[in-house]
Amino acid sequence: MRNGRAISAIDLISRWILNLTMINFMWFLFLFSGLFIFGFFPATVAALGVSRKLILANGQKDIRLWKTFKDMYKRAFVFANLTGWVVLAIGMVLYINFRLIESAQNEMHFFTPFAFYFVAFVYLIMVIWLFPLYIHYEATLKQHIKNTLIFGIGKIHYTMTIIIFVSAIVYLSLEFPSLIVFFSIGLTSTLVMWVMLRAFSKIDKLLVTSHNN
Repeated sequence: MRNGRAISAIDLISRWILNLTMINFMWFLFLFSGLFIFGFFPATVAALGVSRKLILANGQKDIRLWKTFKDMYKRAFVFANLTGWVVLAIGMVLYINFRLIESAQNEMHFFTPFAFYFVAFVYLIMVIWLFPLYIHYEATLKQHIKNTLIFGIGKIHYTMTIIIFVSAIVYLSLEFPSLIVFFSIGLTSTLVMWVMLRAFSKIDKLLVTSHNN
């Protein structure tokens, strides 16, 4: 019995290692197929989508990784690029403002830096939640943006957990660059969706409860 469980555990771990490696490989492949500029955001959405399917399957059934990734990449191509580049542009504006605040710190009202950091944190929440919400729920872009703030702030502990996970992976990837080639993207997308699915599960239960009442 114990040997059977051990073999099943080893098999499951081996599958996950292979799946994470495949997600990593496909992300880079579709990144470059979109000439990086147009491939980054849809490849990221596809990686999150594949990770979501793998987690929901819980190793109980095989997922056609290549087909799933390719279909999600194509389906999300326009949305991911439009929203991704707009969000990136906002980030650039925030960075420029940060440099201006840094250079003129002694000449401005003390409230200004606090206001900036609040806006920057709200922006970070939007970045973290936008694509996972797009993958999990069907809604308009306006509703997705609204939900990033409602869910991201309302479930702040999940937001902070994702920040910690991603920061740890970035740190390890910088320390061990080979991780970037084989695991970093797949591991990041899977951990993000693992946390998000727990948040979505609780949100869905609250919505069902409020609807029944």
